[in-house]
Parts: sequence; C-alpha cells; structure tokens
Amino acid sequence: MLEEIARHVLYEWRMWNWAARRLNESPSGAGACDLSPERNALIECYLLHLRNLIEFFRSSGQREDDVVAADYLSEWSVGQHESALTSAWDGLNKRLNHITTVRADAASWSQVESSWQEAHDVVVELWQTFEEQLDPTTLEWFQREWSAA
Repeated sequence: MLEEIARHVLYEWRMWNWAARRLNESPSGAGACDLSPERNALIECYLLHLRNLIEFFRSSGQREDDVVAADYLSEWSVGQHESALTSAWDGLNKRLNHITTVRADAASWSQVESSWQEAHDVVVELWQTFEEQLDPTTLEWFQREWSAA
C-alpha cells in the first residue's frame, strides 16, 4: 500500500514545484496580470500542495487513513522546523481551507506570506532529507515518472 501511495506523495511534490516555477516565471508587482484568475489559480495550486506537504511531513497521522513521512521512516521528525511549519499551516487553513474574517485582515498578510516563504524553504529541505533517509527500494517509489493523476 505504501508503494502505491508514494505516487500520490510524489504528485503533491511535483505539482507544488510546478506551481512554484510558474509563479516565479510570471511578472510580479501591482498590475492587472497579478489579479488574473490564472495567477490566482497558480497561487491556490501552490498553497494547496504546500499545505499537503506540510501535513505529510509534520503530521503523526492522526486519522486512521492518513499517510505521513513517518510511515516510510519510523524515526522521522521535522525537528527544529516544527514552528515554521505550524505557522504556515495555521495561515493556510485560515486563508485557503476556510472562509474566515482573517482573510480581510490586510495587516496580517505580509506576516503570513513570510511564513509561507519560510515553509517553502523548509519543505525543500525536508524533501531532500526524506529522500536521503529512505532505503534504495523505497526511494525508487518516489522517483518514478508516473503520478497520481
């Protein structure tokens, strides 16, 4: 089962990276293109997959059917990154998963965007650490060309 689920984890990783590259390719700054539905869709794609990767790395699998990094590596821990991931997770839940009054708090946006950038760097580091710790057979599951789509 874990081998089959690995392709879904890999899908999250690849979609997140694709969205990050696309966002970096598009022009930044205030302008009509920044408010386009296409750019919003890229941002949502990026944040959705960031949220899923954060949950994969930091969760202990609270629900019976959750699959998390610790399922592949029994000694897995995010260590000193817990705070950064929790901060990003909280911002994602309030702004992506639920319609909340926090969305209208313009003053908090720069802080939450900063937490997402920090989480980005942490998730890249955690993915590299995760792959380095996997045994060769399991690592192969996360390097296949096919995805969950």
